[in-house]
Amino acid sequence: MLTDLQITRATRDVLLEAAAIQGRAFFDDPLFRFTFPDDAERRERLPWSMQLGIACGLLSGHVDT
Repeated sequence: MLTDLQITRATRDVLLEAAAIQGRAFFDDPLFRFTFPDDAERRERLPWSMQLGIACGLLSGHVDT
């Protein structure tokens, strides 16, 4: 079990890195496999999709990482 996990607030300077991490984390998620059935397309588009979600969160309040 992880005991040194630290939750922090994301800022705009980590937006691309956070989006890339989320893109990798959700790569095999059934919803995204359905949305982007082709692995190469999913690998390319997921970080962009995640970036939009994180950016919206940052604009409307905050995003925890």
